Amino acid sequence: MGISDYLPSGGKRARWIARRHHSSHDPAGHAELLRHARDGYLGTAVDDWAGRHDAVASFVHYATAAITAACATAE
Repeated sequence: MGISDYLPSGGKRARWIARRHHSSHDPAGHAELLRHARDGYLGTAVDDWAGRHDAVASFVHYATAAITAACATAE
């Protein structure tokens, strides 16, 4: 089974991970990265990711762990 079997599609996945993230503390500064992504998507800010590689990699690691844990508890 894949992520689609456990989580809703598209923007709902983004909202799910954002809610899960905001319910915990933010030692790595992911909230700022999520705001940047949201604002770029909405067109309210320049969608520039230069210099954000480390922050994106950190968030991907966090999100992967959160999704894996959610999938494990759903089985």
